[in-house]
Amino acid sequence: MKEMLTIIRNILYRIFIIGFIFSIVSQLALIFMDFEGINEAAKLLHVSSTNLIMVILNSINFVKVFLFYGILCPALAIHWTISRDKLLKNK
Repeated sequence: MKEMLTIIRNILYRIFIIGFIFSIVSQLALIFMDFEGINEAAKLLHVSSTNLIMVILNSINFVKVFLFYGILCPALAIHWTISRDKLLKNK
């Protein structure tokens, strides 16, 4: 049981780290993207550049919320359970 929880915890930690790195890269790409590139993408998608920027920012925020509350919090809860549960330490 403890080994299975440890494997799941480690997988969740790795998913969080990889997702966090991708999130940082996408945020940096958005920061360094010139406004002409955003205008071209908006024309290609047939939306205004303001709406496209809002969609990009909302998606980055959704990814951050999902990473912290959907991935990191369960990993920390499993970590805490493994370290505090006396029954798991004996097995």
